[in-house]
Amino acid sequence: MKKNFFKISLVLNIVFALLSAGVWIFYNYYATTYQGDSFLAFISYTRLFFDLLAQFIGYSTILFAFSKLDFKNGLISIGTFSVSVAISMVVQVISECSMLESALSLRTVIASIYLAAGTCAINQLAPAILLAALTVKLTKNCKNPMITKFISWSNPVQKTMMIACIVLCSVNVLAITSLDLFPFLIQNEFKFFKEDLVSVIKVYVTDYIITIIFYLVLQYVVYYWMYKFYCNYIKSHPERN
Repeated sequence: MKKNFFKISLVLNIVFALLSAGVWIFYNYYATTYQGDSFLAFISYTRLFFDLLAQFIGYSTILFAFSKLDFKNGLISIGTFSVSVAISMVVQVISECSMLESALSLRTVIASIYLAAGTCAINQLAPAILLAALTVKLTKNCKNPMITKFISWSNPVQKTMMIACIVLCSVNVLAITSLDLFPFLIQNEFKFFKEDLVSVIKVYVTDYIITIIFYLVLQYVVYYWMYKFYCNYIKSHPERN
């Protein structure tokens, strides 16, 4: 086990998970007390940014461990990321219970725990495990992989990064389209006044742009710089015998 890598990755995952939790609490507070649409939209996107930042840092840890180190350290990196997921789950449970304060009971608490656990498992752990499998498959024949360019399809590690970004971005674009846009259009029978149509287009175009920026651009940038950071860190902090 690379103890130095384990320590720094655990610290980073916990710090950014707590930062994301703080922004989540801030958002929930203002969402129930403040009515300004523009400000709520701003802090909503800010919350999403920090949520994804914590998630992508966890994914970066997994990608680095499986590609640069070995399978054992890769499994440890999944455990490290699970700490971040656990913090996220606790925050979601607290948030859900605070919204149901007037009808809070043991049953609602248990239901909130199951809901948060399911959400975290689907949205965070499942992609992490798929990323680990993809990394092992694409980098298993690459010894001591290094990154020299910002983008390179011929580099197995960066190829893994790009495929992961494209897949997650595509899944979220399809989710917006199938679970949000189409049901809304069908409910309104595809009929809108001109003023309403402009507003609808503006809302969904914004959602698509934010999704592409966060899941395609931000995700790759985090992967790239975290990989470089971990490479420099283990080089400057060699393991002691």
